[in-house]
Amino acid sequence: MRFSIAVIATASLASSAAAAPVTNLFDALLLPKAGRGCQPWLDLNSGSYACRDREMFNCDGSKTWVLMSTCGEGTKCEKSSSGGVNCVVA
Repeated sequence: MRFSIAVIATASLASSAAAAPVTNLFDALLLPKAGRGCQPWLDLNSGSYACRDREMFNCDGSKTWVLMSTCGEGTKCEKSSSGGVNCVVA
């Protein structure tokens, strides 16, 4: 039983990686946070919210390209008119 669960989890991770390449295990484990501008993701290492600079899956299943920025708790990432990303109060 334990073996079959591991196989299913590995297959699921592999299919996710095929759809959206991950650079490391921590990127694969990032958790989506809904309703926060340009789709910040909670980084399990630092506890901060970060907008990544590659295609990511949103909570609704759509895909978005986002620029890199790190925002603290209570803030959100917002695209600026110059093409960068600013952290603003959520």
